[in-house]
Formats: sequence, structure tokens, C-alpha cells
Amino acid sequence: MRKASVLDTYDGTTDNLLSRKRNNNPQESFGYDNLDRLVSVKSGAAETMKISYAPNGNILFKTGGGQLLLRQECPSACCDGGGKH
Repeated sequence: MRKASVLDTYDGTTDNLLSRKRNNNPQESFGYDNLDRLVSVKSGAAETMKISYAPNGNILFKTGGGQLLLRQECPSACCDGGGKH
């Protein structure tokens, strides 16, 4: 059985995952804001995910999820722009 090749790099101060390399896949890199929230993911040089936050910490946008809206009847649950959970 082949052993998986794994290399993870962490920030020594925050312990945030900065990058990871799995087998023959491109290296993934992770970006964080000043509150240590994940804001970007890159696979090689290509950005594969971007996340933005409201001042209260709610996620406003995530690549693949589009703009996320909070519904008044259930403010802790997100829905897409079409009103679906």
C-alpha cells in the first residue's frame, strides 16, 4: 500500500493552516484576515475560493455560494439570493 504524501504548513503565531500539499495535487494556500477568519483559498496560482464577512462576522459572500442573505424569520440561517436555505 502506498503511503500518502502530506505536507502542511502552519503559522507559528496563530496556528492557522497556511498551505498544504497532498500527493501529486497542486499546493493549496490559505489566506486569513486580521481576525483569523479564512478569506481565500488558492490551488497552485488559481484562487478557488474567496469569502467576505459583514462587520458582525456573518459570511456575506463565498465563492460557489454567491451572496448569502439572512432571512428575518430565521436570522441565524443563510439563504441564497433566491430565498432558499
